[in-house]
Amino acid sequence: MVNLDHNRPFYKVEFFEPDSSNPKLILSPNIFPDTEHPEDRAKMSPEIYISHISVDSGLGGTINTAECEINHNVGADVHISVGFDVKVYFGFYDKDKSQGPDFSLVFTGSVTEIKHGLERSIVYCKGGIRLIAAKKQKITFSKMMGLNEIIEKFAIELGGLSSAENGIFDPGINKQPGFGISAQEPLLTHINTLAGYGGMDVFTDVFDNFHAVPWNSSNLKEISSSETSWLSARDRSETENRNRIKHKIIFDSNLIDINFEMLGKRYSGVEIVSLMPFPDDQTHTIDPVKVEYLPASTNNTTSTRSPSLPQPLPLDRYIISHITRKDGEKIAENLYWQHNRLTTGCIKMLGAPQIRIGDGMSFVGEIFVNTPYGNIIFDDRTTNTKLEKIVFQVTQVDHRFDIIEGYTTTIKFGLKRSF
Repeated sequence: MVNLDHNRPFYKVEFFEPDSSNPKLILSPNIFPDTEHPEDRAKMSPEIYISHISVDSGLGGTINTAECEINHNVGADVHISVGFDVKVYFGFYDKDKSQGPDFSLVFTGSVTEIKHGLERSIVYCKGGIRLIAAKKQKITFSKMMGLNEIIEKFAIELGGLSSAENGIFDPGINKQPGFGISAQEPLLTHINTLAGYGGMDVFTDVFDNFHAVPWNSSNLKEISSSETSWLSARDRSETENRNRIKHKIIFDSNLIDINFEMLGKRYSGVEIVSLMPFPDDQTHTIDPVKVEYLPASTNNTTSTRSPSLPQPLPLDRYIISHITRKDGEKIAENLYWQHNRLTTGCIKMLGAPQIRIGDGMSFVGEIFVNTPYGNIIFDDRTTNTKLEKIVFQVTQVDHRFDIIEGYTTTIKFGLKRSF
């Protein structure tokens, strides 16, 4: 068991001038051993320190943000300007280790706003997805393109984002013979729509690389469940980051709060209406052709719905052109499970910088010799499975560092069908 008395929170915030790989300013607790990181120590100003840091990230094209509250002497120059690149690291410093703190990257972005005061400045930073969150552009494609190719063109070529290797997934839906968008909605809205058709989640990782990938709990990489690795914030290389990680959350003193919320279905099914006849269907009619996805419950115990749960709404309807019947059926199924996340939850714990968007989480252990949530049926696709066997998807990660309250991480998660 990690002795929490021997670990204290650690942070490091690096500010870079545009197109520079050498930090202009590094803000961090001055706790490096004398023999470690001398180049970092030289850039730490004794007149400047951080009293509060918040870092937020999420799925669905959420703009990753960071906010730093910097305290300084009157008239001190903080050496930061709008447009600077930023990297934020969190971790812990173990006084028993001579090699210094163990920390992990949690944010990469740029300074978008600075509020200056006499003795305090607040620096606001955003990730690269902000570039497509407001950008509107009329675009028409006339050649055959897949959903992944269109998303890549929107995000990388037009949006200026960077993509990790294999960062954009091909959902296997037939290429579109033509595609056009208006300038009424930003690029991010169109990307989220297309990603929903392919059953993909859109997000940017801690390196600010863009991803449009499906959730697949069977492809998660296991990490050690030892107590030592629980608080250890070992940074994962970009190679490891391409494989999402499954974390085991232990019911112990590291947990501050946990909450599960059981939701009713938002829709009873999805209907896809095509403005053009299906090329793989010889049936012709004057009415628009359509396909539906109406999932059948696999759990007989949920046939009688609880009166406390909201009743499902009618079919969720989408109008799409230039698709086959087979693709329409697949898109309808993808959209249904994208929008019907029946179980969600939130956990607050001691700082956990190793947990990232798109990772998986399972819960293990006992509280006062009892298994928590042991009798809950989490949705109508599972039987009364033990909690430790269920893998939840991490949908939002919020880090908070405060010189009074320390370092905590709040994680939102949900139970979602794997593709």
